[in-house]
Amino acid sequence: MSVTYTFMDSSQPQIIRDPSRPVVKDPYDHLNAKDWVDVQIAWCTNNICGTSLIPALQKLQGDLVGLEIRVYLGTTADLFLRTLPNIKKYHAVDPYPTYVDGDTAYFDKDRQVLAKQYAFDNLSKHGDRVSFDYVSSDEFHKTIPDNYLDFIFIDGDHSYEGALKNIVNYYPKVKSGGVFAGHNYSWPGVNQAINKILTKDYDKVNVLQHDVWYVEKK
Repeated sequence: MSVTYTFMDSSQPQIIRDPSRPVVKDPYDHLNAKDWVDVQIAWCTNNICGTSLIPALQKLQGDLVGLEIRVYLGTTADLFLRTLPNIKKYHAVDPYPTYVDGDTAYFDKDRQVLAKQYAFDNLSKHGDRVSFDYVSSDEFHKTIPDNYLDFIFIDGDHSYEGALKNIVNYYPKVKSGGVFAGHNYSWPGVNQAINKILTKDYDKVNVLQHDVWYVEKK
């Protein structure tokens, strides 16, 4: 059994947050890194955001190549790989940066190290079907050709600028008939980016449970 890696630069990016989201104190911030990540694992395991996308992905035929931006604990990736045996390659793109998300949960270095290890342990059972790509989505899109992906699930930077960049960079990478999807449709930055780009070609963006959205690429 083998796995594939792409490594990022070791320097830590600046801490960022989505200014469009309200400031809400993280009630678990007082916990040590391990206990804090354990809370995240429990929540993510019982609330796998990609679950509602499965029916759309099951319509795709043949050997599939998929990609996820911000894998975090790997719960969605694991679900897709277990449910869809015809996925031949799954790019797990996440540099595990230090940042503050929209509800001010602080993903510091110690917490991210533990999350990265959990995802690796969680996904390694899928062998060479998984490529662990520890680079930013902005960098990774330069390494793959257009019309390479059968589906993508974007759960990365939820600011308007970040979401817009991921849509612009990765839309050409998905084949015609493929699934272009993401998370947090209701977040203002994400919603604005989708409406700016995708509504030019689509009358309707499909919105599913857990705030998941997708279009079938024309």
